[in-house]
Amino acid sequence: MMDRVKPSPQPDSWKLGEIFATGIILCAYMAMMVAHKTDFFPLTNNWHFSFF
Repeated sequence: MMDRVKPSPQPDSWKLGEIFATGIILCAYMAMMVAHKTDFFPLTNNWHFSFF
């Protein structure tokens, strides 16, 4: 049986705001989890600078 519906070449509406908002939220969450789980960012500041 063949489908008689002809698909539209363009969508009815673009939901770019929703897509970008979801992407920003997910990327921010993943970046925070990576920063939280690594030892690259130490909790204490053990940097000692001597300028003299």
